[in-house]
Amino acid sequence: MIFFLLTLIIIENENQWSDKIAEQMGNCEREVRMVDGTRADIIDYKNLVTYEVDWDKKFYEGVGQSLYYSMEYSSLRKENFKPGVILLVRDPSELKYAFRASKLCMRLKIKLILVDTVSGIAYSNKGRWRVKNEFARRLFRIV
Repeated sequence: MIFFLLTLIIIENENQWSDKIAEQMGNCEREVRMVDGTRADIIDYKNLVTYEVDWDKKFYEGVGQSLYYSMEYSSLRKENFKPGVILLVRDPSELKYAFRASKLCMRLKIKLILVDTVSGIAYSNKGRWRVKNEFARRLFRIV
């Protein structure tokens, strides 16, 4: 399912991508501090999801951080926040990381959003994957 289309601008910095994604998602807060000083990249108040944004090669870190932030923020707010990971994919040669992240997130019931940083199109694992372009077909044919 296509989640949202980001404005096509040249962004190389993870924080800039986080800002743009949070802006497109709406009803989100960026860089939210936990009691222990750690920070969640994006908190989605509408869907109660804590997101960690990382480049695709760092998906292991992103999964762990999102699990921790959802646990911490849920206890802080007395609401059940779910973990989420937003992976930034630059190059089709790095699709193996997206595949691994997809398997892990499905298993752990973590919301996963993959952002093709070339086209600016984002894909979500909510429901079935549907793809519209060649990059996305290559990305998800193995899922």
